[in-house]
Amino acid sequence: GAVRSLSVNPGGQYLATGCDDCVVRVFEITSGKVMFAYKTPRPVTSVEWTPNGALNMLGATSGTTLYIFVPRVCATEAVNNETIKFLRAGAVYRSAELQEEVDPDEMVEEETPADE
Repeated sequence: GAVRSLSVNPGGQYLATGCDDCVVRVFEITSGKVMFAYKTPRPVTSVEWTPNGALNMLGATSGTTLYIFVPRVCATEAVNNETIKFLRAGAVYRSAELQEEVDPDEMVEEETPADE
């Protein structure tokens, strides 16, 4: 599917794409290898890495849903642990559209390979 959005991580090593085929992909720039892929129910309209290089977090939107990924293959264990700690720091997560609380345990933390 057509690429709707792309974003390079703060370290310049990984490129995230969001596509009409409903898949978020993260590529290693130097090799072109797909390091992470996740299938969403609708086309992915935007992807964006956090600008904070101390965290490993990728946001993506599909329909009215915001996904927050921690693609573990893109950072060290220490950075990934710090990112998870940051996400679970007691902040209140709310859906912008429905104004309902989101269970932090429902956040995606592990890689889920997409069928290529």
